[in-house]
Amino acid sequence: PHSLSLIAGMALADAIDAAVPNQALMLKWPNDLLLGGAKLAGILLERRDERVIVGFGINLADAPDVAERRTAHLSGAIAPQAFAPILASTMARMVGLWRSSPPLLITAAEIDEMLDRTERAL
Repeated sequence: PHSLSLIAGMALADAIDAAVPNQALMLKWPNDLLLGGAKLAGILLERRDERVIVGFGINLADAPDVAERRTAHLSGAIAPQAFAPILASTMARMVGLWRSSPPLLITAAEIDEMLDRTERAL
């Protein structure tokens, strides 16, 4: 479901905020987390049979140079070994809420439209 990628993005933003508070984070649905408008992290969901694998790529210490795209990093403010359990906890909490909530009956196009309107309003 499309809503699971949104849940993963929210969990990632919550984890970063818990680890390194007061960052200018913005979720660029469906798979990017921005810091000050530059890409800080990416999210990938892959379906395998009846399971969904969620992967996170986070620039904790440094960021690659990418042509035509600004990138960001957290300058090593938190070590991967310290960040992983924080992310696991926020993801478990968000997935628990997602599973216990009524189904989100919205299409990917509708989410894109809502986010586009929100970005224009900012």
